[in-house]
Amino acid sequence: MARLAGAPEALLQGLCALYLRSAVLTGDPVSGVYTLVFTPPLTPGEQTTFNRLQRMVASAVQGLTLVEWQALEADIVTCKAFVALAAPTVAQHVAATKAHMRITAAILRS
Repeated sequence: MARLAGAPEALLQGLCALYLRSAVLTGDPVSGVYTLVFTPPLTPGEQTTFNRLQRMVASAVQGLTLVEWQALEADIVTCKAFVALAAPTVAQHVAATKAHMRITAAILRS
């Protein structure tokens, strides 16, 4: 079983069918709590892919493939770290600017 953590359930279910395997969607529309049930349960590697798909859906950026999302994850971490810096160096500015450019290009392509 995999908790959906607020991600749009239908989109996540479709991505799971595309990149992992089919799953049964169960849940309560009143409470908004849904669960995807995989039979057999996900392996650790599949769980990692599922977590990635969950973050991908939660980002609300449509049209990216899983491979594109994996390439952007490091850039997203770089940008978040840059925002937290009080006095970034020139090298950190350059790294964050490049990361922003790659993220923007991926969003525009999608």
